[in-house]
Amino acid sequence: MSADGYITTSPFMAALLCYLYQFESLLRIDASGPAFHFDIASEDGKTLEEQWQRDELTVQIASYTKNYARIIGQLKKLHREGKQSWVSSKWVSGRGK
Repeated sequence: MSADGYITTSPFMAALLCYLYQFESLLRIDASGPAFHFDIASEDGKTLEEQWQRDELTVQIASYTKNYARIIGQLKKLHREGKQSWVSSKWVSGRGK
């Protein structure tokens, strides 16, 4: 399955995707919304979000919390600096959509 990209508006789901696919899979954060763009297969993202909403996933809370704190920290930094978005080096090099 190709990594056609997945977008979520939930920082909790974004933390889960960073936990499962590593933070490097996060390509872009749009502060308004917010929206989190990932370099993963859209079907995988959809399935995981459905499982998350049904409370069917188990995570190691320490690792999950680190990812959540990093995402929220990035959002706070965007707001503090008056920026609309953050992009990863993968996005800049053309990997993101």
